[in-house]
Amino acid sequence: MVSSAGQANRPMTQGKVFTLTKRDADANPTVVTGTLNLFNRPTHVLIDLGSIHSYISLSYIMHSDRPPESFDSSMSIATPTRESVMVDELYRGCMLQLGDREMLVDLIPLSIQDFDVILRMDWLASHQAYVECYKKEVVFRLLDELEFNFCGDQWSVPSKFISFLKASKLLKKGCEAYLAHVVATEVDSSKLSEIPVVCEFPDVFPNELPGLPSDREFEFTIELEPGIAPISRAPYRMAPSELKELKVQLQELLEKGFIRPSVSPWGAPVLFVKKKDGSLRLCIDYRQLNRVIVRNKYPLPRIDDLFD
Repeated sequence: MVSSAGQANRPMTQGKVFTLTKRDADANPTVVTGTLNLFNRPTHVLIDLGSIHSYISLSYIMHSDRPPESFDSSMSIATPTRESVMVDELYRGCMLQLGDREMLVDLIPLSIQDFDVILRMDWLASHQAYVECYKKEVVFRLLDELEFNFCGDQWSVPSKFISFLKASKLLKKGCEAYLAHVVATEVDSSKLSEIPVVCEFPDVFPNELPGLPSDREFEFTIELEPGIAPISRAPYRMAPSELKELKVQLQELLEKGFIRPSVSPWGAPVLFVKKKDGSLRLCIDYRQLNRVIVRNKYPLPRIDDLFD
């Protein structure tokens, strides 16, 4: 170590570093970031083409028991914040590991926030390496060795999503907001003809049901609580497009024989629910009827239990 009096008598040399934080690196297309091994530890490395020297963060150097060497002259390092930092120490011959290859580098201790090591341009030149900025790769072409690459962290577009609380605050400040409903117009669905079981039993999986099933041994009935009068609810109001779709679907069901005209005093309203593909599914609201039926005394089996 050199005393402050000795530093005052030394000639001062200049150094410069252009990137110290991750924010600086994201804004600089000529840098590459990634992970290498130094002192047998994973090291977050920044390769900066504009840096004049190689640096190591003050916090990371604490993992090494390597003693520093003193400069012959003090050095003033210009940072991206336009501040100058005085340094007079150097860690010479540090072993940097890239896969199974070992490379030496001289490192100057410096206060760095988001990286452990910054490697300079002349370190790349001494190892016959060049940077492909677009691919974020460093290509090494050492003598008598095959070419090998170091792939850095790929740049990605930051997420444009914000939280609900932040959106609420922006709305309260008068910011404009738009609500969009996205519908997938093309839904991939497998065809029946592509399913092996369907091809094996075509009579069980017809394209269209021929009609209502024939009469069976037990007739289906709905048991009501005693003294219940017929319930008939008024139909729900529908948009003109929904009324048109209702007529189309009712006519189709009549032609197939699934429904028939009725004069029953019982009646339940219908409504439409939009499917993922944008079409409308006809649903019947049986809630009033369900309130007056006799409940089963035993639990109904789940559909997955029936197949066990």
